[in-house]
This record gives sequence, C-alpha cells and structure tokens, in this order.
Amino acid sequence: MPLVIPVNATVHYKTGFDIEIPHQEPMTYLRRIVRQWCQDTTGDATILRRRWFLTGYDPSKNTHYDVNGYQIRTAVAPSDDPREPNCWALEVIHGDADVPSRKWAVEVVLQKTGPNLVTFTTVVCNWLTPFFIGEYPPAPLPSVPGYVCDLIDDPTLLCHKGTTLLLTTPCDVTTDNVDDLYTTIVSSERFVPVVVLSYHSPSRGPLLDPSALAEAIAGCANAYVLTGTAVNSHLNRELGVAYNLAAGSVRVFLPGMDKSSESDYRRHRWLSPKYIVKCGSDTIVRYITNGLCRNASSFRLKDLTSFNDVLAERRKQNIARLARERESLASAQESTAGDTTMLWAEIATLTKENEGWKTEAAQLDSEVTTLRKQNGTLTMRVEEADRLRGQFRDLTSQVEAMKHLTKLPASLPDVLDVVEKMFPDRVVITDDARESARRHSNDHPSVWKKLDGVQVAWRMMFSLAVNFHAIVFEKKAKDLETAFQSETGIELAFTETGTTKADASLMALRKIEWNGTTVDITPHLKYGTRNPDMLRLHFAIDRKHRRIIVGHCGDHLKTSSSRKRH
Repeated sequence: MPLVIPVNATVHYKTGFDIEIPHQEPMTYLRRIVRQWCQDTTGDATILRRRWFLTGYDPSKNTHYDVNGYQIRTAVAPSDDPREPNCWALEVIHGDADVPSRKWAVEVVLQKTGPNLVTFTTVVCNWLTPFFIGEYPPAPLPSVPGYVCDLIDDPTLLCHKGTTLLLTTPCDVTTDNVDDLYTTIVSSERFVPVVVLSYHSPSRGPLLDPSALAEAIAGCANAYVLTGTAVNSHLNRELGVAYNLAAGSVRVFLPGMDKSSESDYRRHRWLSPKYIVKCGSDTIVRYITNGLCRNASSFRLKDLTSFNDVLAERRKQNIARLARERESLASAQESTAGDTTMLWAEIATLTKENEGWKTEAAQLDSEVTTLRKQNGTLTMRVEEADRLRGQFRDLTSQVEAMKHLTKLPASLPDVLDVVEKMFPDRVVITDDARESARRHSNDHPSVWKKLDGVQVAWRMMFSLAVNFHAIVFEKKAKDLETAFQSETGIELAFTETGTTKADASLMALRKIEWNGTTVDITPHLKYGTRNPDMLRLHFAIDRKHRRIIVGHCGDHLKTSSSRKRH
C-alpha cells in the first residue's frame, strides 16, 4: 500500500498561478519541466523517463513507484488528444534527511484551461510519523520548490496571477518607474501581494536582504525595492498618510487595496525599521513567508489542488463515458435503459447543481469581502464617535479644573494633582506616585520647587496625558517609543537593562499595588542623568479603561549599575 498524506500535515509552501505557453503541446512541455526536477531530486533518470510519468500509472499493475526512497504517483484526466490530458497530477512522498521522524509530500497539478493556458497549483507539506513520541523537531525553514522557480524563470513562459507577472528576483524602483509600482499597488485586478522595501539612508539601502526575501516568496508575491529617498517621498505622496512608508520600513500590500476605505490600511502589514532591527532580517523574512506562502488564500474555487482532485476528475469523466456507452445499448436493453437513463440524468442534475453551488459560493465569498469592508468602515465610525465623546469629556473636565486653578503648580505633587483634575478619564495618580513626588521635591527643592523644574515636570505629565494617550488609544501606533519621542522629544523607555531585569528584587521595585492588583510600572519617561536635575516618571497602561496609571514620580529607581555604585 502506498503512503498517504495525513489530514494533520502542515503546509510548508503553496501557490497557484496561470501559465501562458506558446508551445503546441503545453501540458507535455510543463510535465517535462516537473519531471526534470524529479530526476534531479531522486537521482534517477531511468524509471522517470518511462511513459507512465506523463500518462499516469496503471492501477491494475502498480499503485505507485519507489524511486530511491521517493514514492511517486502520477494521474491524468484524459482528453480527446491522448498526448495532452485535461489535467495531470504528481504526488511525491519521501523522508527527511535530517529528521528521520518527519515525512514530506509534494503535490503538483496542471489543469489545461485554454489552447495555450494552463493553471498550475502546488502544495508542499510535512508531518511527523504516526504515534511519534519525543521532543518535536524545530519547524523547517521556509523554502520554495525548485520547479516553481524553473517555471517562472523559463523565458518562453508567462507566469501570472491576474495582470501581475510573477518574479523570482527583487524589482528595483526608481523615479522613472515608481508610478508603475503605485498603479500596480492600487489596481483592482491585482491578485499578487506586493512587498515594498523602503530606502534607509544610514544603510544606503533597505534593512532587509531583498534577494533573500524575493527568493523566499517566489511564486506567491513580488518584492520591490525603493532605491532612494526621492523614490520614498514620491510613493508616500501618492499613497497618503495611512499607507506611509517610513525610511527603512517594509509594507506588505495585500490584493484588493481600497484607498477610499478608512479602515482598509489595517489589512496591509507594516513593519517599522525599529521592529526590523530588533527581530533581525532572517526573522522578518520568515514572518512574511509564513503569511504569504503558507497561510495565504492561494487558490480559486475552480482550481484543482491535489492528486486526489485529479483522480476525482478522472472518475467523473469515466462515469460520463460509461453513461454514453450505456445509452448506446439502450435499444438492446430496454428493461434497464430507463433506470440507467434516470440514474445518469440524476447524476447530470447533481453535477449541474454542484456547479451552481460553486457559483453561489463564489458570490457569497465576494459578498463577505464587501461586508467585511463595510463593517470595517462602521467600526471606524464608532471608534471616531467614541474618540469625540472622549474629547468632549476631556474638555469638560479641563474647563472644570481651570475654574479651580487659582495658582500655578509650585512643586511635583502640585503638577500631579492639576493634571489628574484636567484629565480624570485619562490619568490616574496613585498614592505611591504622590509620595515619591513629595520626597523628590523635598530632597531637591532648588529644582523641583522652582519654576524651571516645575515646567519640566508639567511638560512630561502633560505629554503623557495628551500625546502618549493619543498614540496608544487613538493612533494605535506599533512602535510607541519612536512615535512618542518624535512627537515630544521626551525620552521614553519600556524596559530596563538585561542585568536589572534578571534581578527579581530590583524588578519588584517596579511593581505597585493598586485597586487590589499588582501593576507593572517599568515603562518610564526620562529627564536628566544626575540629581538634582533628574526626574523619572514611571507608569502603566490600563488598556481596559483606556487610562495611564502613574506609579512613581521622582528619583531614579534602583538598577543593577546604581546598586553597584552604592
């Protein structure tokens, strides 16, 4: 019995696209390309050169072929031309050279859809042997099957999805062709994801390796590299603020971009330069590959995508052939002809209904996409209404606070009190924060009970209540540190050094009890490096109630380096 692909197999790579081919026998030409890949992979040029590979195995003689440890099967759905079947499928199952408990499967399907047009699909998956017990091996790194690149790089073939030609190398974008890229991005006929790598001046190029990225997503998406700051600026003007590409960032534009929808930009993944540097080029490429080559919607409803799909197509054609043969014998077998005709009429009816269901499914899929966009727009409107209500509450509280503000703040505790009264829905000042502010003011009155020091504290607290709150809860920025510092110029840190984080006693100083729960106040604003001209404002983000909880306002909390100095 041949090995079969289990239902728990994990998709490693999948894609589907159309191939325009000028050859007189397109199916034969493409099958030979796939066969050459099989020969190179298995190291066998004898068994694979036999006729069965192109015409499908004979189930009455053999269910599969074992070629140097590779189980190989092919199947065809024949046509009027015996040399050019309507469909052809390849299935290859083999072990993993590095992980003995892992199996791999490759499925390739060619479906002739026109005189010189073939739809190509492929799925590569892997799984662990049944009842495997032990430590699971790490997931295999992303890779593109060689035959996919062979098809795309063949100069006689045009491999495309919709109106977009597929590429295996990155495309450089200059001021001469940047408008072409913009047209591609916003085209409603684009079905290929577009990955744009913006220019990073300090690095004199993109932060990701464009060649490695293009190789990793070949067949599923195209990579474009902006070659200068002028190209960055030009494309950003066309795309608008929502789709802006900061220097060094990467954005994945999914098909069906709708600039008129206020919420559509959320679908198109944006990776900031800071996030790219933090994760590393290889990790980011893996993230993109997982989304575009493993989890993407690669196929259409009408596509045949597996070896079993072609077997089903062959069975359907055999049933139709038997029906025609049975009908030709109707005059000699009148007693059974009526029943047979009725049976095949029912089969024809069911087949027609099946096609109708497929059409309806496609329509419903389109309607679901439209409803999702409408829902996204409604969600944005609700969020905007909530934002305006919040602004109104803020303004009301500020007006009330101003009525009682008879004198300017004269110390750190005064600053905390006034800001809390002005923004009661945004800021919570804890008792710990008031006590630390009182101690710091008393310890260093020459700064923190004087106008200049109070102005510094006021600017930090006001920016936290206004700028930072908007960045977190309204703009929903990905990189909070960069966004806040670029707006205010105030230094913000969300973590401590590795040695400080490794010390539980030091990290305990960054936790407070508030409302019966333990709150982590590690995030902090910074001013100065030495007393008395130094202030640290530690806080936590209460996302449930959309508030900032201030837990410390005063001296630098102890770190590993400060403890060593003592």
